[in-house]
Amino acid sequence: DSELGAVLRMVPRERAASDESLLPEEELPPVFLWEPLPNDKLGHGTHLPQSRGYHSAVFCKEESKIYMFGGITNRDTNDELAVLDTTTWTWTLPACEGTPPCARFGHSATIVGRRMVVVGGCRDGNDLLRSGTDLCDVHVLELDELR
Repeated sequence: DSELGAVLRMVPRERAASDESLLPEEELPPVFLWEPLPNDKLGHGTHLPQSRGYHSAVFCKEESKIYMFGGITNRDTNDELAVLDTTTWTWTLPACEGTPPCARFGHSATIVGRRMVVVGGCRDGNDLLRSGTDLCDVHVLELDELR
């Protein structure tokens, strides 16, 4: 049972194993380890997206794909959509039809069913110091329509 106001103490495993007031080592939760994916693991012949920051990235479980949109590249806003297939680790830059969102950064995105929804953000800026124009719009990408 946990109590309201309980304090979580983070200690090295070495100390945790010897401190009687803490859980025994075999009862500690697993350690999660970040591991970078080397560039040579990315599928050959794929179209790598531009490096960027302040973009959105959403995961579609049904397809095992990550959809990455917008952000800032080389201090300019970006409207590129890139898709990473996590089963083959290959990138694609799909052709989209319709009216895409304008280049933007600092926006939000989510997956709703078979759609990617992009909301708000900032355009015409080059940093998060609010140098651009704030957006209050919503765009929907039908994932089944991508080629």
